[in-house]
Amino acid sequence: MDKFVLTEVQIKPLLFSAAIVKRYDLTTLPLTFTYEGPSVSMISKNFKKIVSSAFEIKEEDIKESFFNLTRGEKEKMSAEYKLNKKIDSFCYYRFEIRISYEADINDNGKFETSIKGSLYFEVPQETSFQRSIFYHFFFSLYWSFYYSKIVEKYVEEGKGYLTKFINLLKAQAKI
Repeated sequence: MDKFVLTEVQIKPLLFSAAIVKRYDLTTLPLTFTYEGPSVSMISKNFKKIVSSAFEIKEEDIKESFFNLTRGEKEKMSAEYKLNKKIDSFCYYRFEIRISYEADINDNGKFETSIKGSLYFEVPQETSFQRSIFYHFFFSLYWSFYYSKIVEKYVEEGKGYLTKFINLLKAQAKI
């Protein structure tokens, strides 16, 4: 388990129960991509298609948490997107993407994006059996001998999604 770093452990309350949550960051810093040149707004218009293709999700699963568009001599746009991708009953990915662009009347300008990704591991504690010492004992054995290797594979897979996303952006920008 030395290949990736556990960055957070918390007890997350869910109404009358809780879950043990572990987060594994896929990158230490957000990945960034910057493009300067023509057809900046085209990248923005195709952005959700690029994201859904890179992360193998539906466009409806991409949640827009912030959007700002101003028009004048230069068109400026900034947005934030969040997406979750469920892997199995214990793990899911969470990606946060920020984009911004500034373009003149001829659609020449600058496009920037940054992305952070994390793998979350949740052990539900909704029933009295899941909160018992026996459940935790057997789950610890299961984690030690089997599931920790699966999580390592999920971390590498998540890094692959991030690389695929950046490569699709480069292809769209024709870099």
